[in-house]
Amino acid sequence: MSSKQKTRGYRHEKWVADDLDMVRLGTMGGEDVGDLHPKIGLRFSVETKSRDDYPQWFENAHRQAWRNAPEGTLPVCMWHKTGQRHTEDRVDMRYEDWKALLAYIKELERGGPDGERPAA
Repeated sequence: MSSKQKTRGYRHEKWVADDLDMVRLGTMGGEDVGDLHPKIGLRFSVETKSRDDYPQWFENAHRQAWRNAPEGTLPVCMWHKTGQRHTEDRVDMRYEDWKALLAYIKELERGGPDGERPAA
């Protein structure tokens, strides 16, 4: 990996960690960004990648997901590799949607919008 790629990767990890109020941990092949002090049992470990472009089929799938999503829903793309178990499928979403989901989880950690913990 070139020094330019490492520098770009470091900058991206740092930006994501700062933006999500998490910690950059990415050294020596470990997790890149993590939430070290979650208030509930849910902890995220984020592997970050920065690329010049996405494959066209990837962009097309995302455009279709967002175009077809009804108002008020969270559009995601689910990826299945033919011949693999569905337990290995992947789900991804736009960064801003993921940030909104994280904010919602943090709100629930604080007791929800009315200050009381929701029923489980």
